[in-house]
Amino acid sequence: MASSSLTASQMEQKIVMDFLLTRSALLDIIPLEKFHQLFPKNMQKHPHIQNLYRDLQEQRSSQCDKVRKNIQLEAKFGRTQRRMMEKEIKKLKEDEDKKTGEDDMMLGMVDVCLFYPAFLAEA
Repeated sequence: MASSSLTASQMEQKIVMDFLLTRSALLDIIPLEKFHQLFPKNMQKHPHIQNLYRDLQEQRSSQCDKVRKNIQLEAKFGRTQRRMMEKEIKKLKEDEDKKTGEDDMMLGMVDVCLFYPAFLAEA
């Protein structure tokens, strides 16, 4: 999807995802070779280090998936809130239009009372 065709909410979602998830894999943060170097020299060649790294990769991947789902959920919630707000604004405008119509009717009745009192006496 080209960036010019994105809605504001889609653009916001893309920015948040790019900021939080781009280069978020453990391999992007620390390669396996550097991870080995975090351990004492006599332990750097131990096979459990690679197992630990793999386990951390899976945990990191799971966390990123949760973040991605939460961003999508928040974006969906935002769209729902926007629709609800638009409905409420529309209802308020309709209520205001109705009230204005009632006010006009009342002003018309005042005009009849003030300027055509004989009309009321005949009725």
